[in-house]
Amino acid sequence: MKLQATLDKIATHFEAILDEYKKTPPEIYVPWSEKTLYTGEWFLLPLIADRAPAIWRSDERMQWSLEQAKSYCPKTSILLREAGAGMAAFSYVNPNTHIKPHRGYVDNVTRGHFGLHIPKGDCWIKINDRKRRWHNGKWLLFKDYDKHEIVNNTQFARVVLLADFDTP
Repeated sequence: MKLQATLDKIATHFEAILDEYKKTPPEIYVPWSEKTLYTGEWFLLPLIADRAPAIWRSDERMQWSLEQAKSYCPKTSILLREAGAGMAAFSYVNPNTHIKPHRGYVDNVTRGHFGLHIPKGDCWIKINDRKRRWHNGKWLLFKDYDKHEIVNNTQFARVVLLADFDTP
């Protein structure tokens, strides 16, 4: 099945994914460990780490959080595994946070952001100098190796389901 068709299938489960996200306690989220990459607060709840960056595998808190997530997010994890995601997480960006321009670790990954809680206002992602916005229940896709930056200058958190898929 082609990636877009697979992602469209996942999108039909928006309410179930959102429910699982809402049931996760904040204390099982962990800050992204590369603190120089952002100002403000950026938290993750890892769901799949099969092909995650080495920084995840070496972070004990990230491993603990991954174990905790299994009981809270079984349906989301199954959907993503069936779709072939090598890495996935709920990505929670607090208000007044800036994730600086950066590139992913490898050039053969398509990154998907599935909108779960997208505030109105000054909240966007810039991919190769093109600003885009997320939408609840929709996928935003890009090559992780492309330069990207995220800004949330609203009063509310931005939450997406982040998933990586191998690109041939």
